[in-house]
Amino acid sequence: MTGSRNWKKRWLPNQHGAWAMLVVPFVVGALTRQRATGLPLWWIPLAVLWIVGYCLFAQTVTWIKTPARRRAGLRTPILTYLAVCAASGLAILALHGLCLAVWLVGFVPLVVVALALVRNHEERSVTSGMTTVAAACLMFYVLRCGGWPPLAPGLHDGLTGLLLYGYFAGTVLHVKSLIRERNNPAAARNSVLWHAAWFAAAVVLCGPWLGTGSPWWIVFFAVALARTTAMKRLQDNGLPFRPGTLGVVEIVLSAAAIACGLT
Repeated sequence: MTGSRNWKKRWLPNQHGAWAMLVVPFVVGALTRQRATGLPLWWIPLAVLWIVGYCLFAQTVTWIKTPARRRAGLRTPILTYLAVCAASGLAILALHGLCLAVWLVGFVPLVVVALALVRNHEERSVTSGMTTVAAACLMFYVLRCGGWPPLAPGLHDGLTGLLLYGYFAGTVLHVKSLIRERNNPAAARNSVLWHAAWFAAAVVLCGPWLGTGSPWWIVFFAVALARTTAMKRLQDNGLPFRPGTLGVVEIVLSAAAIACGLT
Protein backbone atom coordinates (compact mmCIF):
# COMPACT_ATOMS: atom_id res chain seq x y z
CA MET A 1 0.00 0.00 0.00
CA THR A 2 2.83 2.39 0.87
CA GLY A 3 4.54 1.61 -2.44
CA SER A 4 1.32 2.37 -4.30
CA ARG A 5 0.98 5.73 -2.54
CA ASN A 6 4.60 6.60 -3.32
CA TRP A 7 4.07 5.71 -7.00
CA LYS A 8 0.99 7.92 -7.21
CA LYS A 9 2.79 10.78 -5.48
CA ARG A 10 5.69 10.55 -7.94
CA TRP A 11 3.63 10.14 -11.11
CA LEU A 12 0.14 11.59 -10.64
CA PRO A 13 -0.94 15.14 -9.76
CA ASN A 14 -2.64 15.35 -6.38
CA GLN A 15 -5.08 18.09 -7.42
CA HIS A 16 -8.11 15.93 -8.14
CA GLY A 17 -10.35 18.90 -8.84
CA ALA A 18 -8.12 19.98 -11.71
CA TRP A 19 -9.22 17.13 -13.97
CA ALA A 20 -12.66 18.58 -14.67
CA MET A 21 -11.05 21.92 -15.44
CA LEU A 22 -8.71 20.19 -17.89
CA VAL A 23 -11.27 17.97 -19.56
CA VAL A 24 -14.44 20.09 -19.86
CA PRO A 25 -13.11 23.00 -22.00
CA PHE A 26 -11.21 20.52 -24.17
CA VAL A 27 -14.27 18.33 -24.74
CA VAL A 28 -16.60 21.27 -25.41
CA GLY A 29 -14.06 22.81 -27.79
CA ALA A 30 -13.65 19.53 -29.66
CA LEU A 31 -17.38 18.89 -29.96
CA THR A 32 -18.20 22.42 -31.09
CA ARG A 33 -15.44 22.15 -33.71
CA GLN A 34 -16.86 18.81 -34.83
CA ARG A 35 -20.27 20.39 -35.19
CA ALA A 36 -18.93 23.38 -37.11
CA THR A 37 -16.44 21.93 -39.59
CA GLY A 38 -15.49 18.43 -38.49
CA LEU A 39 -12.71 17.55 -36.05
CA PRO A 40 -9.21 17.23 -37.57
CA LEU A 41 -6.93 14.35 -36.61
CA TRP A 42 -4.48 16.56 -34.76
CA TRP A 43 -6.89 16.63 -31.81
CA ILE A 44 -5.65 13.16 -30.79
CA PRO A 45 -1.97 14.04 -30.18
CA LEU A 46 -3.15 17.39 -28.79
CA ALA A 47 -5.23 15.54 -26.18
CA VAL A 48 -2.17 13.49 -25.20
CA LEU A 49 -0.03 16.63 -25.05
CA TRP A 50 -2.63 18.42 -22.94
CA ILE A 51 -3.07 15.70 -20.32
CA VAL A 52 0.58 14.64 -20.14
CA GLY A 53 1.64 18.28 -20.24
CA TYR A 54 -0.44 18.92 -17.16
CA CYS A 55 1.23 15.98 -15.42
CA LEU A 56 4.60 17.46 -16.40
CA PHE A 57 3.58 20.86 -15.05
CA ALA A 58 2.35 19.34 -11.77
CA GLN A 59 5.55 17.37 -11.26
CA THR A 60 7.61 20.44 -12.11
CA VAL A 61 5.74 22.27 -9.37
CA THR A 62 6.56 19.42 -7.00
CA TRP A 63 10.21 19.59 -8.09
CA ILE A 64 10.37 23.30 -7.29
CA LYS A 65 8.85 22.74 -3.85
CA THR A 66 10.99 19.71 -2.99
CA PRO A 67 14.43 20.10 -1.37
CA ALA A 68 17.29 19.21 -3.74
CA ARG A 69 18.28 16.13 -1.73
CA ARG A 70 14.82 14.59 -2.24
CA ARG A 71 14.33 15.28 -5.95
CA ALA A 72 15.85 12.08 -7.32
CA GLY A 73 12.53 10.23 -7.39
CA LEU A 74 10.95 12.95 -9.55
CA ARG A 75 13.52 12.77 -12.32
CA THR A 76 12.10 9.72 -14.09
CA PRO A 77 8.48 10.97 -14.21
CA ILE A 78 9.55 14.40 -15.45
CA LEU A 79 11.81 12.98 -18.18
CA THR A 80 9.11 10.51 -19.22
CA TYR A 81 6.49 13.23 -19.46
CA LEU A 82 8.92 15.40 -21.43
CA ALA A 83 9.49 12.58 -23.92
CA VAL A 84 5.75 11.97 -24.38
CA CYS A 85 5.08 15.69 -24.82
CA ALA A 86 7.86 15.93 -27.41
CA ALA A 87 6.47 12.95 -29.33
CA SER A 88 2.97 14.43 -29.22
CA GLY A 89 4.30 17.76 -30.44
CA LEU A 90 6.02 16.06 -33.38
CA ALA A 91 2.78 14.26 -34.24
CA ILE A 92 0.90 17.57 -34.23
CA LEU A 93 3.63 19.09 -36.39
CA ALA A 94 3.29 16.26 -38.88
CA LEU A 95 -0.50 16.56 -39.04
CA HIS A 96 -0.93 20.32 -38.88
CA GLY A 97 2.42 22.04 -39.25
CA LEU A 98 3.41 24.94 -37.01
CA CYS A 99 -0.03 26.57 -37.11
CA LEU A 100 -0.98 25.75 -33.52
CA ALA A 101 2.24 27.34 -32.23
CA VAL A 102 0.48 30.71 -32.38
CA TRP A 103 -1.35 29.76 -29.19
CA LEU A 104 1.94 29.71 -27.28
CA VAL A 105 1.55 33.50 -27.14
CA GLY A 106 -1.26 32.86 -24.68
CA PHE A 107 -0.01 29.77 -22.89
CA VAL A 108 3.63 30.71 -22.20
CA PRO A 109 2.87 33.81 -20.07
CA LEU A 110 0.29 31.87 -18.06
CA VAL A 111 2.74 29.04 -17.35
CA VAL A 112 5.49 31.51 -16.42
CA VAL A 113 3.17 33.32 -14.01
CA ALA A 114 2.03 30.02 -12.48
CA LEU A 115 5.60 28.82 -11.90
CA ALA A 116 6.62 32.21 -10.52
CA LEU A 117 3.80 31.94 -7.99
CA VAL A 118 5.10 28.52 -6.99
CA ARG A 119 8.57 29.97 -6.44
CA ASN A 120 6.98 32.58 -4.18
CA HIS A 121 5.02 29.89 -2.29
CA GLU A 122 1.72 31.26 -3.63
CA GLU A 123 0.61 28.21 -5.61
CA ARG A 124 -2.58 28.01 -3.50
CA SER A 125 -3.50 31.64 -4.07
CA VAL A 126 -6.55 32.87 -5.96
CA THR A 127 -4.23 34.37 -8.58
CA SER A 128 -2.67 30.97 -9.19
CA GLY A 129 -6.07 29.34 -9.52
CA MET A 130 -7.31 31.98 -11.94
CA THR A 131 -4.15 31.58 -14.02
CA THR A 132 -4.52 27.82 -14.42
CA VAL A 133 -8.23 28.20 -15.19
CA ALA A 134 -7.36 30.70 -17.92
CA ALA A 135 -4.92 28.22 -19.46
CA ALA A 136 -7.51 25.43 -19.32
CA CYS A 137 -10.23 27.55 -20.93
CA LEU A 138 -7.83 28.82 -23.59
CA MET A 139 -7.70 25.22 -24.79
CA PHE A 140 -11.37 25.54 -25.76
CA TYR A 141 -10.36 28.13 -28.36
CA VAL A 142 -7.40 26.06 -29.55
CA LEU A 143 -9.78 23.22 -30.40
CA ARG A 144 -12.54 25.42 -31.76
CA CYS A 145 -10.41 27.83 -33.80
CA GLY A 146 -7.37 25.76 -34.80
CA GLY A 147 -4.13 27.35 -35.94
CA TRP A 148 -3.28 30.40 -38.00
CA PRO A 149 -5.35 31.89 -39.51
CA PRO A 150 -7.89 30.85 -36.86
CA LEU A 151 -11.35 29.64 -37.69
CA ALA A 152 -13.72 32.32 -36.37
CA PRO A 153 -15.87 30.72 -33.64
CA GLY A 154 -18.87 33.03 -34.04
CA LEU A 155 -20.57 34.83 -31.15
CA HIS A 156 -22.23 31.70 -29.72
CA ASP A 157 -19.12 29.54 -29.50
CA GLY A 158 -16.86 32.47 -28.67
CA LEU A 159 -19.02 33.25 -25.66
CA THR A 160 -18.99 29.62 -24.55
CA GLY A 161 -15.27 29.74 -23.73
CA LEU A 162 -15.77 32.86 -21.61
CA LEU A 163 -18.70 31.33 -19.73
CA LEU A 164 -16.64 28.22 -19.01
CA TYR A 165 -13.99 30.49 -17.53
CA GLY A 166 -16.64 32.18 -15.41
CA TYR A 167 -17.72 28.83 -13.99
CA PHE A 168 -14.30 27.32 -13.30
CA ALA A 169 -12.83 30.53 -11.88
CA GLY A 170 -15.87 30.73 -9.65
CA THR A 171 -15.18 27.19 -8.50
CA VAL A 172 -11.73 28.30 -7.33
CA LEU A 173 -13.34 30.96 -5.14
CA HIS A 174 -16.13 28.63 -4.02
CA VAL A 175 -13.85 25.82 -2.88
CA LYS A 176 -11.44 28.19 -1.12
CA SER A 177 -14.32 29.78 0.78
CA LEU A 178 -15.31 26.34 2.10
CA ILE A 179 -11.89 24.78 2.73
CA ARG A 180 -8.75 26.89 3.10
CA GLU A 181 -10.47 30.19 3.83
CA ARG A 182 -13.62 28.92 5.52
CA ASN A 183 -13.05 31.31 8.43
CA ASN A 184 -12.55 34.32 6.16
CA PRO A 185 -15.84 36.18 5.50
CA ALA A 186 -14.23 38.07 2.61
CA ALA A 187 -13.60 34.81 0.75
CA ALA A 188 -17.27 33.85 0.94
CA ARG A 189 -18.31 37.35 -0.10
CA ASN A 190 -15.98 37.30 -3.10
CA SER A 191 -17.35 33.93 -4.19
CA VAL A 192 -20.96 35.13 -4.00
CA LEU A 193 -20.15 38.38 -5.82
CA TRP A 194 -18.31 36.53 -8.59
CA HIS A 195 -21.18 34.12 -9.17
CA ALA A 196 -23.75 36.91 -9.02
CA ALA A 197 -21.81 38.91 -11.60
CA TRP A 198 -21.64 35.96 -14.00
CA PHE A 199 -25.31 35.20 -13.48
CA ALA A 200 -26.09 38.79 -14.43
CA ALA A 201 -23.78 38.53 -17.44
CA ALA A 202 -25.52 35.32 -18.53
CA VAL A 203 -28.93 37.02 -18.24
CA VAL A 204 -27.76 39.86 -20.48
CA LEU A 205 -25.75 37.85 -23.00
CA CYS A 206 -27.94 34.74 -23.23
CA GLY A 207 -31.34 36.22 -22.54
CA PRO A 208 -33.86 37.52 -25.08
CA TRP A 209 -32.12 40.91 -25.40
CA LEU A 210 -28.93 39.67 -27.07
CA GLY A 211 -29.38 35.90 -27.31
CA THR A 212 -25.73 35.27 -28.17
CA GLY A 213 -25.51 32.14 -26.02
CA SER A 214 -27.66 29.28 -24.85
CA PRO A 215 -30.34 30.43 -22.36
CA TRP A 216 -29.47 27.35 -20.33
CA TRP A 217 -26.41 29.26 -19.13
CA ILE A 218 -28.77 31.52 -17.17
CA VAL A 219 -30.14 28.50 -15.32
CA PHE A 220 -26.63 27.13 -14.89
CA PHE A 221 -25.23 30.24 -13.22
CA ALA A 222 -28.36 30.60 -11.10
CA VAL A 223 -27.71 27.09 -9.77
CA ALA A 224 -23.99 27.85 -9.30
CA LEU A 225 -24.84 30.99 -7.34
CA ALA A 226 -27.37 29.10 -5.23
CA ARG A 227 -24.90 26.31 -4.46
CA THR A 228 -22.12 28.64 -3.29
CA THR A 229 -24.58 30.68 -1.16
CA ALA A 230 -26.38 27.71 0.35
CA MET A 231 -23.30 25.59 1.04
CA LYS A 232 -21.55 28.43 2.84
CA ARG A 233 -24.63 29.10 4.93
CA LEU A 234 -24.92 25.43 5.83
CA GLN A 235 -21.24 25.36 6.78
CA ASP A 236 -21.66 28.42 8.99
CA ASN A 237 -24.54 26.61 10.70
CA GLY A 238 -22.30 23.68 11.63
CA LEU A 239 -22.50 21.35 8.62
CA PRO A 240 -18.94 20.53 7.50
CA PHE A 241 -18.15 19.80 3.86
CA ARG A 242 -15.43 17.33 2.98
CA PRO A 243 -13.43 17.78 -0.25
CA GLY A 244 -15.05 14.64 -1.65
CA THR A 245 -18.51 16.15 -1.21
CA LEU A 246 -17.43 19.31 -2.99
CA GLY A 247 -15.99 17.16 -5.76
CA VAL A 248 -19.28 15.35 -6.35
CA VAL A 249 -21.15 18.65 -6.63
CA GLU A 250 -18.60 20.00 -9.10
CA ILE A 251 -18.74 16.83 -11.21
CA VAL A 252 -22.47 17.36 -11.62
CA LEU A 253 -21.99 21.03 -12.49
CA SER A 254 -19.16 20.19 -14.91
CA ALA A 255 -21.46 17.77 -16.75
CA ALA A 256 -24.10 20.52 -16.86
CA ALA A 257 -21.49 22.96 -18.22
CA ILE A 258 -20.75 20.55 -21.07
CA ALA A 259 -24.46 20.34 -21.86
CA CYS A 260 -24.82 24.13 -21.82
CA GLY A 261 -21.78 24.54 -24.03
CA LEU A 262 -23.28 22.27 -26.66
CA THR A 263 -26.78 23.82 -26.77
